[in-house]
Amino acid sequence: MRTTQEPTVGERGEETHPGFGMIGASRVSISPPGTNLFDSDIMHAHTIRIRIHSASRKRDLNHDWIHADKEYIEVETIPVAQLRRV
Repeated sequence: MRTTQEPTVGERGEETHPGFGMIGASRVSISPPGTNLFDSDIMHAHTIRIRIHSASRKRDLNHDWIHADKEYIEVETIPVAQLRRV
């Protein structure tokens, strides 16, 4: 049988749990000459950056406030449209 774990409540009322997480994606523009990514022969002026963090939640003002905590991984890659050209 699978066990469940309740969120832990901190001193300021924030809840943490191993299952809480955040994924963020950003489009990044890089000034010339651009950047060279792993195993790529060309310089890239636009990339996509993906970050995965643990998270905490605080309930306040009738709203859930989610905040990123520890960063687990960051990946930078090129947009899908550029993958077809490479």
